[in-house]
Amino acid sequence: MTTPVGQSRLPLDQQIAAARAAEPRGKVSAVQPGVEAAQTTRVLLDVPGLAESTELAVFVDPYTAQVRGTLESYGSSGALPVRAWISNLHRHLHLGEPGRIYSELASVVVGVGVFLPLMGISLAAFLLIDALLGQRSRISLARRHS
Repeated sequence: MTTPVGQSRLPLDQQIAAARAAEPRGKVSAVQPGVEAAQTTRVLLDVPGLAESTELAVFVDPYTAQVRGTLESYGSSGALPVRAWISNLHRHLHLGEPGRIYSELASVVVGVGVFLPLMGISLAAFLLIDALLGQRSRISLARRHS
């Protein structure tokens, strides 16, 4: 999130205090100061009642300590909603436990579908090479004994 650039940034403890005032039940789990001058500071709060692996991201203006907005974020990196949606789609297809089981079974089927043919190709190549080398050794032995 962006903010107008001010004269000087306030200390992080003031910015964190502003975030905690916005959500007093939250426990600070991470602070990510903006890299660029116009970026807000992201304070991640572990708030009771949020979904598993979800935290509240509070965006604080580093020049005024005004809270510019809040969003639920996903994971310890604080991924924002689109990333969280994609991750949950990958995890359980947005179908809960049945989706998670289906997703895991599908990955096993794909893994087996890729692994077994590769093993078959490797085995076929090994047998072919063995047969060719075996044929050569029999020919050379036959020439030596004749």
